[in-house]
Amino acid sequence: MLTAILKPKSKKAVSKSSRKGKKAWRKNVDISEVEEALEKIRDEEKTLGGKLSDISTENLFSIDVKGDSEVKKKVDKKSAKLHIDQVLENRSKIPGVFSKPRPNYGKKHTSKYTKMMLEKLAKKNYIEKNANNTESSDVVMKTGEYDVWAQADDQSEDVSHSIMKQKIKPPPTLNMKPAVNTPAIHIPHSGSSYIPSFKDHQELLMIAHEEEVIKLKKAQHINSKLANPVVVPSEQNIENMIDESDEKSSEEDEIELEEITEKVTSQIKEQRRKTKAERNKEKRKRVKLKEEEQRKTQKDFMKKLEKLPEIIKTVENECAEHEKKMTERTKLAEEMTKMPKKKIGKYRVRKAPIDVKLTEDLEGTLRLLKPEGNLFRDRMISYEERNIIEPRVPVSKKRKYKLKEYVRNSYKNS
Repeated sequence: MLTAILKPKSKKAVSKSSRKGKKAWRKNVDISEVEEALEKIRDEEKTLGGKLSDISTENLFSIDVKGDSEVKKKVDKKSAKLHIDQVLENRSKIPGVFSKPRPNYGKKHTSKYTKMMLEKLAKKNYIEKNANNTESSDVVMKTGEYDVWAQADDQSEDVSHSIMKQKIKPPPTLNMKPAVNTPAIHIPHSGSSYIPSFKDHQELLMIAHEEEVIKLKKAQHINSKLANPVVVPSEQNIENMIDESDEKSSEEDEIELEEITEKVTSQIKEQRRKTKAERNKEKRKRVKLKEEEQRKTQKDFMKKLEKLPEIIKTVENECAEHEKKMTERTKLAEEMTKMPKKKIGKYRVRKAPIDVKLTEDLEGTLRLLKPEGNLFRDRMISYEERNIIEPRVPVSKKRKYKLKEYVRNSYKNS
């Protein structure tokens, strides 16, 4: 057998071309890839009218609006009209005649709503156009004037007080904190137990009785003030009153005559002229009286000067007492602020009524016990006492105008 020794094929050596100068470059450099790319671009420009990367997606793709004809047939079959409806359908192109012919108002005239909307649009366009037309000098002048952290002015100088929108004044009760000292639930009296001791029960009854007595006295006092008793005079009383009035009138006339005569006589006396001696005498008298008054004032002043240390002590004591009273008042005011207010808003805080049973109504067991009072009412009163809720009073509905009664012809007396 012949054995052939196979030599491995050697790779062909790539011939190196010279790249010296422009001619050698053009001759030896491979530009086939560039030419292919340029050819592709030319084809795209021919078919699409430009580069594929430059064309937008809207021009490249289109939305199918027509749809499939087979699908349309299926849909039409489902929503096809019945034969009865097709028979009753109006097939004439002539419009129906109305009983009242109306003019075509819409073509000639526009409605108020459309006018209003058009005016709004016109204003909006005008504002948008002239928004950026402000002078640069005003803008530059006003830059840096506004302080972010400064408090807002209540009133501007340019706008008048009547035009500006006023802030709503909040009520003082808005920032008021609820009272802490008053407990949410008051511990009831031992006499209000379902099996109380005789002493505790009687004590609670006395407290309730005293409260009721105070209420009755107040009601009686109000009724006595409101009630005005009218006394109808009799015939004899009227005659006596007339006689008394006549007597009084005659006496008054006499007194008036006497007064007139006295005035006339005094006037006659005053008309007489005084002599020089009388005038000098009166003058000396006036001077003496003045001197005496001056002496008295000097004496009083000297006495006060002697008692000056005593007066200083009394003034100091009064000042100390006044300061004490002022400190006490401030302390009381501070304590009062901590204490709950008895009046919030229009009405006073109502007092919780005492829930007590009479000795006749007391039962020995819890099963027979009937509850006294109302838990909802107690909770509401406790909220009012702690200043959490403003006290309210039930307001009954009232008519704004009184009912007028009219007599009809059918109801008139014949």
